[in-house]
Amino acid sequence: MPGEWIPAAGPNFMVGRSGRKISQVVLHTTVGTMPATIATFQNPGRIASAHYVVGLDGRVVNMVRESDTAFHSGNWEENLISIGIEHVDDGDFNGPRTPQLYAASIALVGDLCQRYAIPRDRAHIRKHSEVSDSPTACPDALAVDRIVAGAALFGGGGGELNQEDNDMYFPRDPGSQKIYAVYEQNGHMVKRALTQADWPVYAATGANFHDVTDAGVLAKLLALPDAVAGGAGAAVDLKPVLDAIAAIKPGAVDLAPVLAAVAKVQAKLDKDLA
Repeated sequence: MPGEWIPAAGPNFMVGRSGRKISQVVLHTTVGTMPATIATFQNPGRIASAHYVVGLDGRVVNMVRESDTAFHSGNWEENLISIGIEHVDDGDFNGPRTPQLYAASIALVGDLCQRYAIPRDRAHIRKHSEVSDSPTACPDALAVDRIVAGAALFGGGGGELNQEDNDMYFPRDPGSQKIYAVYEQNGHMVKRALTQADWPVYAATGANFHDVTDAGVLAKLLALPDAVAGGAGAAVDLKPVLDAIAAIKPGAVDLAPVLAAVAKVQAKLDKDLA
């Protein structure tokens, strides 16, 4: 199970799931801090818990084993079939959440969906308010659709994509040979044609760069809407390199055309990054 293990008090969860299968994920907001949430679930008099708590800094704490039933949804049947995830809001439940929190939640939800074969959609990734017998507005301003959309693309499945905290993915359009950067804009996943000027910006983040070749994942990413504004510029064009590679005949030892094409691309990058 992912996350740092800090167990909830025994009275706050039930061992096992009465034979029920895990088939849903329920998202909550804490209306409090990470320490306060941990203290609440470790208080044996509260009779409340969640499987995971995700912090504003991306920290993930596991407090109830996935095989056990957390008391989180306000609906006993829902408790038996779901994983409950609390999202820290430091008491500002209608305020913005951090990119680190969303990245960690997307990775966690995607991993759970992969391991338990849970469809990555809003019918199976639910708000607390949608399942409780006595619903409140929980999870309030948490962008649930953003988490679902991110998990559908990155979260522990979908071909070769495995979202980690500092991963970025660059799908290449097989027709135009343009390379796109995929990221979130205003709560939605978008793509943007990658420019030479983008490289030092991305490199400064310490991100792990991944090309995308899985056909299903590639199709999903290329179908995303283009980012608005921001000066997309000219995309990095690898077509000359790819054409030169394709032209190599079996047994050929003359790599000069390929090296020349690579040199041209490198020279353009060097000029733009100078």
